[in-house]
Amino acid sequence: MPRGRGLLQLRHGRAEAPATLDGAVIRLAAEAAAHEAWIALAACACDHAIALHQAGRSRAARSRIAAVWPVLEHHATVPLLRMLEADGLLPVSTPSKT
Repeated sequence: MPRGRGLLQLRHGRAEAPATLDGAVIRLAAEAAAHEAWIALAACACDHAIALHQAGRSRAARSRIAAVWPVLEHHATVPLLRMLEADGLLPVSTPSKT
């Protein structure tokens, strides 16, 4: 389960977290033709974006969020949106949920 391993790596500040989560996003994106996979893909993309941001790759992190924004806009939790906003990872013209 690459996402689980990537989340553990992210929580422990391991340098390989972005690469592990990138692989998980790629695998989920391949399955994204199935509507059920979209929310999982968006959640994994958020984890990957956070790992990229922590690794100093904020531009890549913003790009990852932008790619799944149509799903996140409707399904992300308020705490997740606030965290992404605090890190400057949300699309520029995005109003925050309250």
